[in-house]
Amino acid sequence: MTRDPAIHILKSDLFRIFMEIQDWPEGAQDMTDTVFRHAKKYQIRTRSIVAGNATQRKRVERRSTAVCPLTPERLGRILYAERVRHQHQVITAINKGDSAWTTLMEVARDAYEFGELFGIMPRDEAYRQYVDLGLQLMGRKYAIGKFKYHKERIFERKGSHVLIADDPDTEGTDRFQRIWRKAMERHSRMAMKLDPLDRVHFIYARIEAEQEGAKFSVWIEAQFERLAFLSAVPNLNQFYGDGALKRYREHALKGSHKKAGEVSHELPTESTGDEATDAYYAMLLKLKNAGE
Repeated sequence: MTRDPAIHILKSDLFRIFMEIQDWPEGAQDMTDTVFRHAKKYQIRTRSIVAGNATQRKRVERRSTAVCPLTPERLGRILYAERVRHQHQVITAINKGDSAWTTLMEVARDAYEFGELFGIMPRDEAYRQYVDLGLQLMGRKYAIGKFKYHKERIFERKGSHVLIADDPDTEGTDRFQRIWRKAMERHSRMAMKLDPLDRVHFIYARIEAEQEGAKFSVWIEAQFERLAFLSAVPNLNQFYGDGALKRYREHALKGSHKKAGEVSHELPTESTGDEATDAYYAMLLKLKNAGE
């Protein structure tokens, strides 16, 4: 079996490598930015430190303790209690010297970072919330290493909880969501089941519509109309962002304010501001032209 090597490199070091290959400062910086942007989707989420002997384990423990002053024993106790609360069937404690111990130390460091970022006190509560969110994402397929895989999503979900709790205009968000639901009923017979954390999408969309001075109903209708060619209702994250703003302005400029439910099925020829959507548009336009 051919080995598939991996690299772990700082962005500044990659820039130096491009400079060594060819002395072109502007080109090297652009290439560095491009590589890092495209490399995000290939990041290795399942990597963890494997300490095969006592010397390696001590090295890992010293590094983790230097970053995280809390002991993995505390996280281990909280993890055990949370797994009981989540009604896992087979639960074993992770003890010092076990093969999973080094991974537990890494997770403890991540949980400490989590508590620092969100200002959660006491520290045990930060650990408990981190473990709880991780176990929710894992479902019944538990593995200590999956905390590393889900780290980014754990942080994102906590951020969504905070944003929803701190929403300064809950009534405005409720009104935006009601208008969206009525639009959904006009444009689709399928009911969309929402997760409680989906509310964060409505908060973002409400804020952007207000910043543009748009009526909620017009902003929402613009997204349905300008994306009608997809033969599917827009995703919630398509109601905000550069693409949503551009669709609203095109709708307001051209539009005009057609009767609710009346949509355009023409393929846009200009950029939407979203690379994935632009690529999809280009593919559909190519197929359309090939059939004519």
